[in-house]
Amino acid sequence: MPEIENKYEFSLRCNFQWLHSITSCGYDFNIYDIPDIQNDTISNDFCFNTRLCNDVQNKEYAFAIGQELLSLFNGVCLIFDINHEFLEITHLIHNDSTVSVSGDLSVNMNEATFNEAPNSSHKEDVCNSIRFYLLDKSKSNEDVYDLLKIFSTSPDLRAQATILEMLEHFSRANNIDINALHDNYRTERGRFTAFANNRSVSGIESRHGQSSGDRPRNPMNIQEAKVFIFDMSQKVLMQFASNSTS
Repeated sequence: MPEIENKYEFSLRCNFQWLHSITSCGYDFNIYDIPDIQNDTISNDFCFNTRLCNDVQNKEYAFAIGQELLSLFNGVCLIFDINHEFLEITHLIHNDSTVSVSGDLSVNMNEATFNEAPNSSHKEDVCNSIRFYLLDKSKSNEDVYDLLKIFSTSPDLRAQATILEMLEHFSRANNIDINALHDNYRTERGRFTAFANNRSVSGIESRHGQSSGDRPRNPMNIQEAKVFIFDMSQKVLMQFASNSTS
């Protein structure tokens, strides 16, 4: 697999304390801090680079790749940390100089074509981190891509209901028994849909414009619904990763 052989860097606005604690692995998404040489100390300035910009001449296209990668990374981080603070790209650096870009281009990582599949050592690296493993999988698995992408938007209640449907489809497609991942899945699913689908309970965020029938018994509240969707997303994706790497 080609290493990073380009001069593009993406400067980040982020929770630097959290970034100091993670280990970036592989060449697709490489996060690093910028050393404070003058003061000989750990820096709170972070960038990332990627081999996916190898051979890219168009700076707008390079920036679009960076935006897409970071969007997916924010999505997978939110799945595993409900309080994740989103990282943002502040500017693009090329050949050690800041360059101006419009940001008008977009890239779908699942549809883009890159040079080579990861080699065995890269697979071993990403398997040591569920976040980086799923980020890697999002390039080749449309369902993983879609799940990471929808979480990159900080999903509201309607999006959470969509996520539940996506998780059930994803589980069937990958021979995952979603019922076995939760002690009381069917009951909790019913409580979630009673909340998400009924305007008399969830208000304007309800999936339906009006309520019909009696008010449902024991629906979830908005916090319970969010925790349920995040918890099931973690469980399904962790089982997927376990099945794929075993």
